[in-house]
Amino acid sequence: MFDHTSCPQPTACCEPASGLAALTGALTLEYELTPAELRVLLAIVRESGVPGTARALGIAASTVKTHLKRLFWKTGSARQSDLVKLLAGYSLEFVR
Repeated sequence: MFDHTSCPQPTACCEPASGLAALTGALTLEYELTPAELRVLLAIVRESGVPGTARALGIAASTVKTHLKRLFWKTGSARQSDLVKLLAGYSLEFVR
């Protein structure tokens, strides 16, 4: 159970939000991701592919593909599934 005595809004659980902030911050620092690249990375995991990511973010599929190419280069990944595994690995660090 979380101790919420230091939370600004103790009735709302702040742990998931702060965990997500820590996760995204770590990814951004480690791989020097831009905000747009980070949004695409997170959306790829949620939406499972380029078309869904493009719809969810309100951008063209070609823009998603451009960001994916940069993500692949920056992370040393070759496929979208590699990015999902990368994100999952970081997530495990923040769940412990």
